[in-house]
Amino acid sequence: MSLSFRPIEKVDAAELFDGRLEKFGVREHFNRETSKEQKWLTDGHSYLKVYIDDDGTVQDFIRWMSNGDPTNILIAIEDCFDTAIASELEPQYYGFDTEEEWHAAEMAFREQLRQGLVNTEPVPHDTVDPDDDWVPPF
Repeated sequence: MSLSFRPIEKVDAAELFDGRLEKFGVREHFNRETSKEQKWLTDGHSYLKVYIDDDGTVQDFIRWMSNGDPTNILIAIEDCFDTAIASELEPQYYGFDTEEEWHAAEMAFREQLRQGLVNTEPVPHDTVDPDDDWVPPF
């Protein structure tokens, strides 16, 4: 099981890995998955995967259940970069300010589905554009 987190303000990934988190006991961890788009942070006990967008900013932080509790790492990022971090269980993760806004958007999307305004047909794998930036709204 995993849980995704997202910084509310943009965080430059190069700054995230330039050593400034070391004063909080957080550093980069290298493993076979480390790449330009995926890196890891650790506090020596827990690990947090970092997905990086093409523009060099942090897209998401992912906590995998077996990698411990990343709370200290997330707090260090919030403090160091003066940003809040929202989990996928919070409306801010999806760009909403409140639960009510999130719920209203979800209800509007469901109504569009009910009216047949949203294509729900599966897309054949060979026609999917890997460069398409579309992300589902919820």
